[in-house]
Amino acid sequence: KNVEELMSAGIEAMIKREYSQKIATNVSLDFTVDEFFNTFLADDAPCSLPFHHEKCGDYDIKCTNWVKIDTGEFQRRISYKHPIHAPMGPPFGTAEKTQVMKRFGDHGLIIVTKTWIKG
Repeated sequence: KNVEELMSAGIEAMIKREYSQKIATNVSLDFTVDEFFNTFLADDAPCSLPFHHEKCGDYDIKCTNWVKIDTGEFQRRISYKHPIHAPMGPPFGTAEKTQVMKRFGDHGLIIVTKTWIKG
């Protein structure tokens, strides 16, 4: 499958809440680490996490640029409001994510994401 098909399937599954612990398994992407980063993770990436949140109906999305931190890793923060479709309760929830990325040259990268839900 190409990247657009994978993204579309993942977004549709999240909207329908029809997903398990693993959205994609045994998938080989024909990307270099740089191409993957530039497509999905860079500050101006066309298929970025803020783009994903927008497609899921989130709003008031704010995302900082990646900043190098003392450990040599990179960090950014993403905040957004997510609509809550329930007969009672608040109309939206506020969330904030902190992501820390460590790159292993041309071999790969790891991103640790922590999410806090407010309210």
